[in-house]
Parts: sequence; C-alpha cells; structure tokens
Amino acid sequence: MREITITSESAEETLRRLSAVENNNEKKIAERESMNEQTGETQDKGQENNEGRGDSTGGRRSFVTTYSELMNREFNDGEPIAFHAARGEVALVQSVTDKGKSTLIRNVAFALTAGKPFGTLVSEGTPRKVLLLNFEGAGGRFRDDLAKMERSLTGEEVELVKQNFLPTHAPTVEEDEPLSLSRHMGTLTDEVKRHGADVVIIDTASAGFWLRNENDNSEVANEVMKRLIRLARQLNALVVLVHHIGKGRGEEGQTREAAHRGRGASAWADFSTSIFNLEGHSDSDRVTLKCAKRKDGEPYERTMLLDRKARWFTVADETPKTNPTCFDVVVSLVAMRGRMKKADVVETLKGQCGERVIENALSDAAKLRKLHKLKRGWYGSQTVSSAPPNTTGGNVESEGRNAA
Repeated sequence: MREITITSESAEETLRRLSAVENNNEKKIAERESMNEQTGETQDKGQENNEGRGDSTGGRRSFVTTYSELMNREFNDGEPIAFHAARGEVALVQSVTDKGKSTLIRNVAFALTAGKPFGTLVSEGTPRKVLLLNFEGAGGRFRDDLAKMERSLTGEEVELVKQNFLPTHAPTVEEDEPLSLSRHMGTLTDEVKRHGADVVIIDTASAGFWLRNENDNSEVANEVMKRLIRLARQLNALVVLVHHIGKGRGEEGQTREAAHRGRGASAWADFSTSIFNLEGHSDSDRVTLKCAKRKDGEPYERTMLLDRKARWFTVADETPKTNPTCFDVVVSLVAMRGRMKKADVVETLKGQCGERVIENALSDAAKLRKLHKLKRGWYGSQTVSSAPPNTTGGNVESEGRNAA
C-alpha cells in the first residue's frame, strides 16, 4: 500500500491556513454583532418615535400624519387651472357623439396655452403648456380644425400657442405601435416630464385605453381612473378625460342623474373632481354645458353657441332650456305616488320613456338612494318604509296617497 507522508513544512502551512480561517470567521462574527447592535438601535429609536402615537411600526416610517404636521406641510398642487379642477386632479368631459366635445376641448386648449379666458372653464392668467392626445378621427381633419380655430387669435396669442401647445394625433411608440395608455402609462409619464406639460387632455377614454368591459367598476377604477389620478399627482398636472355618454334618449343618455350619465361604470364619475356634460339642442348650433360636479361650488348650466366657420364656442346670453330626463321623471313620479310597482311606472310613462330606460332609471335611483327598492318589484320614495304594501293588487295611486 502506498503511504502518504506529511512533511514538517506542509504541516506548518496547514496550521497557518487554519489559523487564517479562524481569524476570518472571528472577524465576520464581530461584524455581524456590530450590525445587529446598529439595527437594534434603529428599531429602538423608531419605537421611541412611535410611542407618542401609541403604535409600533418596527422601524418602518409611519404614513400617518398628525394634525399639526398636516397644517405645517407645504403642497405644490391645488392650483386651479380649468374645469374647476386643479393640479393633481382629474376632470371629466362627456357627451353623446357629434355634440361638440372635441371642439370644446380644443377651444379650451387654445385658451389655456394663450392665457386667455374661455367662458366659465378657463380664467385669464398664466399661459399653460398643454398636451392634447387626439386618438380619434383623421390627422388631416384634426390639423385643419386647429388651423381654423387659430384664425380667431391675435398674433401675440398665436406665438404663445406655438410655445405651449402640444397637439398630438394618433401617438405611436417604438416601431409605430399605437400608444395605449393601458400599456404605456410609463411612456406617457416620461413625455409629460420631458415637455413640462401643465395639462394633459385625453380624447377619448375609450380610444386611449384598452378595456375588456367599460361597465366593470373594478376595471375602470383600477386600470383607468386610479392610474390617471396617480399620473396627475406624480406630475403635478391637471388631467382632462373626454368620455362618451350612452346613446342619447334611447338608453342611458337621458336616464341617469347628471354626474353619472357617462357610458359604462359609475367609477368614471366617482373618481373625477369635476364633471361637465355637453347636451345638444334642436338647433344644431346650440348646446347646453352642464357642470354636474365640482368641489368649489354648486352645479350650473350655460348655453353655448358654435360659430361653425371659426370653430369656436361662445357663451350665449340666455338661460338654458332644461328638459327633464327620464331619470328625473321616474323619480318624481314615484316620489309623488309614494310607492309604485315597476310595471305601473312603465304603463304610466308609456310613450314618454322606454321600458328599458325606466328599468335603468329605477335601478340607478335605488343605487343613488333617490328611491327605496322594496320587495316584489316595488319602489318607494325616501319617506316611505322599506316594506312594500300588504295588498296583492289594487289601485297603486290610492296606495300612494294612503302612504303619504
């Protein structure tokens, strides 16, 4: 058998190597203990800081602020810009098709970039840098429309527009892929930062975002509205979103109360700071601009006239003619009767509102707590009890009078 001999020299090298390893381990242990001591001190300090608030975050910075901290904090948002909305907020502009919402939005963009007033929507003041993302229609039509509007401006205003207006038609990203705000919100954020835009206008929501179901509150809230609010806050800008109302008088267009008349989920309106609806008249050059929601005052209405040659809206010196919607008619009828069956509401309003419109109106009124949804197909006013009448038939009108 072959013997393995260890010389005295190799033994000495082995001892030196083992000694070096031992020293290295001792050094690592000492470093680890030092790190643990520092971490313990940090946690102790964090716990001490949080003891005054009666909680422990384990060293994590608390997101809760005291009243004094909030009052002493400086905010750079909150500056009003347009549509009764400010930096860090989202404004919603909605209309049925072909009632002038894109024209209105472009007028507002010109006014903002030139620092000129525009009705109740824009006050005279500092010119703003505006990014208008135009997702619909032909590029040539978009350019020609802006060229017509420009003719109504002064030479000085035109120069300001050239400096501040960023009208972008059918935007694309790499390899001519169409910009989708569902996929490219980060790209949009980078572009807004690069150009320093104060206002971002998206025309329209359905063309700018890819949604499986715009009636899904969860999808609209998470994929659109919350992301736009985050964008507005992150960039300290105002975001204006253009959206469609339903199908005019035929369906939801005349069914819902003003703030929730937009097509699809109620989340479109719920997350918006201000809402403006544009409604048509029998006179095609007249529209009613309805402020359905704002934080700085009561809703209001204005009649606006369109100069088709100049492509500009102006506020008319007249009181808007208000026609009650089917939603208003249904709520008023049930409130007047006290309580009614859905079938009786349909029969009473036959020829004035369609059955589906009435069903939607009753459903919306119950969700908005304008009416009570009772059992067995009954609806009641806010003043009646939550139980339907004990009768199985009879005259609904007399029951309503008895309930009152």
